Amino acid sequence: MKRRKFLTQIPALLGGGWIAAHTAQATAVTAPPSAPAASNVRIELLQSYLSANEYDEGCWIWPMMPVGAALRVVRDPHSRFDPRTVRLFWRGRRVGQLTRADNSTIAHLMDGGHRIEARVDEINPARPWAPINITLWLCL
Repeated sequence: MKRRKFLTQIPALLGGGWIAAHTAQATAVTAPPSAPAASNVRIELLQSYLSANEYDEGCWIWPMMPVGAALRVVRDPHSRFDPRTVRLFWRGRRVGQLTRADNSTIAHLMDGGHRIEARVDEINPARPWAPINITLWLCL
């Protein structure tokens, strides 16, 4: 899903009209087989990559992370660099955060009480600037 298209549909999405109108499209709202049992309806919000810095442990644990691994999504409104920071953890270790270009919408949804899930799509060590691709979903 294109980011601009999603952003224009947020008001309808939160009101529920978007779900009913788009259940038959290719970006289905039903959970894929790898989804946790707690959530049976998910909407794909974003495909992006992890942004890491010197405080993250990502570069040390990327070789251990499997593709498909669930990441814990945590808001960090007290970050001194960006109050919309969204951090990602794997097995209790901070592996990175969303890029500034992508974190605003996710932070807004999380601040509104919505649950966000993330999974690792690809790990490519040949791209040290963006080695981990992820997908984020809104859980309804």
